[in-house]
Amino acid sequence: MTLFLHGLGFEKIEREAITRLKQNMQLGGSTALCVLIKDNKVQIANVGDSRAVIINDSGARVLNNLHDFSNASEEKAVDERGGVIIERGLTKRLHGELAISRSIGDFTYKDYISSTPELSETIIGPTDNYLLLASDGFWNVITY
Repeated sequence: MTLFLHGLGFEKIEREAITRLKQNMQLGGSTALCVLIKDNKVQIANVGDSRAVIINDSGARVLNNLHDFSNASEEKAVDERGGVIIERGLTKRLHGELAISRSIGDFTYKDYISSTPELSETIIGPTDNYLLLASDGFWNVITY
């Protein structure tokens, strides 16, 4: 993985987000999906439930994992930190509220969730035509 993805500064962004949220007496957080394309490699840093997908002649290929409770390893990590996951409707949520296991901000849940990005790398080929990056708001209504 290049220095680019290691040096993105997620920790700094996290500290700044939490400082500003507290100063403004606000709650909340965000996901982050960062991509670097160099030569024939796509490098990804992901926090949250946004998704990167390559569209090619054969269809679609997902490039990253979701950080929500449909991901068994993410659910296990939150459970091991003492978080209580409650199913509300069709969605599992931390303490019945937060639907993701990694985020930037969301300081009231920091004992249970992470802001550490998951890093991945994918080789792209000549039939890979498009790279689509989108949040859960898009992927929840689109099938691939």
